[in-house]
Amino acid sequence: LKSEDRFRDIYNYAYLFSREKGQKCVQFETAIGIWRLLLEGKWPLLDDWCDFLSKHHSNRAISRDTWQQLLDFIKSIKPDFSNFDENAAWPYLLDEFVTEMKEKQAAA
Repeated sequence: LKSEDRFRDIYNYAYLFSREKGQKCVQFETAIGIWRLLLEGKWPLLDDWCDFLSKHHSNRAISRDTWQQLLDFIKSIKPDFSNFDENAAWPYLLDEFVTEMKEKQAAA
């Protein structure tokens, strides 16, 4: 899984494989489990992301757009969010995550 292209293929396949039959989205608990499996050690904010979702999104499924954009976010946005553009077209969950994390970092 060291090749970025190969990892992206596996990451995207994991989403498709994890959907329940007839569903377009992945259930919350399943998404968290797969993110932990695939992203552990690759993204320092993984626990923060999972905690954020547990607090604010635990009763909903994860859309394919959010799933795919998270990987782009991880690859392009620094963990301190210094290069995050609030006007960019990220899914609302990622915007809300950044807002909460910035507030958390400011309070620390």
